[in-house]
Amino acid sequence: MNEFKSLTRSAGFIGILTLLSRILGMVRDITITYLFGASMVTDAFWVAFRIPNLLRRLFAEGALTVSFIPVFTDKLENQGRNKAKEVSDSVFTLLSITLILLCVVGVIFSPYFVKLFASGFDEDSFNLTVLLNRIMFPYIVFISLTALCMGVLNSLRHFFAPAFSPVLFNLCIILIAILFHTKFDIPIMSLAIAVLLGGVLQFIFQIPFLKSNDFVFKPRINLYSPEVRRILYLMIPQLFGLAVYNFNIIVNTQYASYLPSGTVSYLFLSERLIEFPLGIIAVSLGTVLLPSLSSYISRGETKKFADTYISSLKLLLYIMVPCMFGLIFISKPICNMIYQGVNLVSIR
Repeated sequence: MNEFKSLTRSAGFIGILTLLSRILGMVRDITITYLFGASMVTDAFWVAFRIPNLLRRLFAEGALTVSFIPVFTDKLENQGRNKAKEVSDSVFTLLSITLILLCVVGVIFSPYFVKLFASGFDEDSFNLTVLLNRIMFPYIVFISLTALCMGVLNSLRHFFAPAFSPVLFNLCIILIAILFHTKFDIPIMSLAIAVLLGGVLQFIFQIPFLKSNDFVFKPRINLYSPEVRRILYLMIPQLFGLAVYNFNIIVNTQYASYLPSGTVSYLFLSERLIEFPLGIIAVSLGTVLLPSLSSYISRGETKKFADTYISSLKLLLYIMVPCMFGLIFISKPICNMIYQGVNLVSIR
């Protein structure tokens, strides 16, 4: 029970930082909507941003992190920090090579990616989306490497840097959008550049904390490592589950691209409201829980694993079920409170 209380305290700490990040995320969305409206250009931006963001969920924060942390924690618990670092170095090297190749493919074949998400756009919207997507595609490299850094730090029970880095991302977009959107012939390009810079900033922010824990990554190519193969094996079911969820996003965005201008923006903003409690409660609890559960399994403490998992699930349901009903029944007042007074029609 004491360990569960420690977990909930850590989750509460992460939740506070995540709350700050989500509030700034709302400010970011309000700023974007105020400056650019819900129009063709914002639809183009959100679709262009969805593509690297979806790949991030598939290959970084979703499948990779969930598969990496149990293997890394097992190595850390049973064979020490040096062996664990060899695993993280091998994964970092392999991931970096894969991401660079993926980025090159994404930039070259950006029109086909955009067509997959929004074939209903007219020619001007489509060309703008391709341009923005090409600018933002390298974001997948930095945010995925950031996710790996977060996985290492969370496994080492260092939660501050991973939880705080999204704050930097949102601040970067807010400030660049406000200060520089008038400096571009196509104002919405300021957001694409801000996304890329935000990804770089998040990655750089992790490095001092990795260094203080003696876990700065070094190139190490070891494709035949049993740990690397195990991580890849664990990623398969994760990729399948995430692919089903993200396929739904692709279908929704594709359908919205055939509807009146601004529909994609409305869809994205409504999804952000749903993600607000998910990020603060579910993601925070899951971030703390995964390394601890992995540690229990590594030590063969199945009773602690079961007790902690059940207690966490109960806590999650106690909080998220009321949140669900709140979002259903008072959705209009919530939208009015957050977005009322923001110009959703035309660019300011």
